[in-house]
Amino acid sequence: SAYLDESKTFKIYWKINNEKKSIQFAARVKTLGWVGFGISSGNGNMIGSDVIIGWVKENTGYLKDRYADAKALPPIDAKQDYTLVAAREDNGETIIEFSRLWNTCDEKDNKIEEGTVRVVYAYHTNDPTSEENIPQHSVRGAASLVLLNVFTSKPSIPQNTPHFDLRQNDTVVPDSDTTYFCKSYEFPQYSTKKHVIKIEPVISSGNDRVVHHMLVYECNRDFPRSNLSVNGPCYASNMPPAVQECTGSSVIASWGIGGGPFYFPNHTGFAIGAGVGPRYVILEIHYDNPQRKSGIKDSSGLRFYYTDSLRQYDAGILWAGWNVEFAMMIPPYQQQWMTTGYCSGMCTKIVSYRKEYQKHLQIYLAKLDVPTIYLIGLGTALKTRHVRDGKELPEIARDDYYDFNYQEFHISRKETHIAPGDDIIVDCQYQSKDKTRPVTGGLKSSEEMCMSFLYYYPKVELNKCLSADYGMYPFFRKHFNVNGSTVGYPPAQWTQNLTNELKESYDKNPYIRLKCVYQAEVKSPVYNNYTLKPIVNVPYTKEGDNCPTAIPSTTKPVGEPSAAGLQTVEMFGATLAAFVALVLNAF
Repeated sequence: SAYLDESKTFKIYWKINNEKKSIQFAARVKTLGWVGFGISSGNGNMIGSDVIIGWVKENTGYLKDRYADAKALPPIDAKQDYTLVAAREDNGETIIEFSRLWNTCDEKDNKIEEGTVRVVYAYHTNDPTSEENIPQHSVRGAASLVLLNVFTSKPSIPQNTPHFDLRQNDTVVPDSDTTYFCKSYEFPQYSTKKHVIKIEPVISSGNDRVVHHMLVYECNRDFPRSNLSVNGPCYASNMPPAVQECTGSSVIASWGIGGGPFYFPNHTGFAIGAGVGPRYVILEIHYDNPQRKSGIKDSSGLRFYYTDSLRQYDAGILWAGWNVEFAMMIPPYQQQWMTTGYCSGMCTKIVSYRKEYQKHLQIYLAKLDVPTIYLIGLGTALKTRHVRDGKELPEIARDDYYDFNYQEFHISRKETHIAPGDDIIVDCQYQSKDKTRPVTGGLKSSEEMCMSFLYYYPKVELNKCLSADYGMYPFFRKHFNVNGSTVGYPPAQWTQNLTNELKESYDKNPYIRLKCVYQAEVKSPVYNNYTLKPIVNVPYTKEGDNCPTAIPSTTKPVGEPSAAGLQTVEMFGATLAAFVALVLNAF
């Protein structure tokens, strides 16, 4: 479930039926007037949205499927593809339940697809007098949701499940637009093995828009205990070397703005205790303070729920994509620019060198983020692809409408089996039309990243499966290097010819440099080796819509309406796949 507005007056619940490819919604809105909800064409605008308008009058519910073709009352759709399941008014609120197919095969209905979906909403304090006489909304807006990549049933977590917290303690947020704040901890050490089964954010009251994302990094076990008191800006020059080395290393937990709690599926858990799991960690919080307010105090962090009842598999997290460095360049003035990062088969096959790791990895969760650090983020879309022996297999995850300010994990409806030697390709799309100079890879607020976080089982030693494409350097040396020194970069004026040359320079480079890293930043045997970019000889072809020639006039309800069902419909977690956690690292 999710609130669509900051005032928390409009809450939407939903549940999906993978077999029927249908979805049931329940809108709970603080009004006794009409309620509107719709699926936009991808931009969050009213025009082009597939909407419903419904209300309750004299204990009778009303709902019509409409299409917004102008900034006016959306006309009733000739083909009614939404089904009213239940409607009522209760304690000053209107509750309307309705359902539809993911794809209605109606040109005036927008398909509900995997990844981020931009929805629109509106309501009024009064009921309409008729279907054609509906007063203009008193409240309206748009929001991002992940509708399909969710758990179909919530993983079971007993109410008395023990937990521990990693949190700041009344930290004063700097009055700068972007700050990465780091605090080191000794992770709880238990004498017996346990599984972490849920991780949830704990956000200080009033700081919902200030805390942009959080990461927990695992440090080397020889991390100096004297550094446990460290708490300050992560990348400051006076930060101890051990803290600098750990920051940005092996991620064991993450959360992004707009996300909820993360549940491990019932057959997996993150192992701690009995000598396994991290000993020392760093909590990194990205504070977003564009108005540079002073005096903000924060005690946000992450809460870890754990159990003694061990699950079948230990879960791990794999980073895949571009290594964070200057070599990733995005030219200015571009409506669309694609950059590609690789997790090479040279890296995935090293996990088979040890007998206990010869099983295929099962990816079940994906968190997608196109990282840009700050609200100026350029990322607009991302997909994570899977290639075996030159043949492209079904995508691990994709997000065609990536939203930097809504970072949820995506639950895969089907697990992805990664065999040793398989390639993972991460495509990141950016829009830089308002930029006047190139944007390069890096950790600063003015820089970008391109990677996916993939949750998988069983856990292996490999933590980072990244690469670097140095194809831009011949271009760079040609235009901005004189006698070994950089001159004239960034240029005062960027031209389309420079963009064309940069693209050609990347395209002509057949090699990538491997950045494969084990847990706690231990470099793999192939680290810094060069290898050929993975080649796709047989592209993946997505199945068609299979829309019938004759289309039924209405859909069928997903299930019987019930007040109890309304209370339990939830989008479970900040997770993505049936285990695939993709994050176009927007961190």
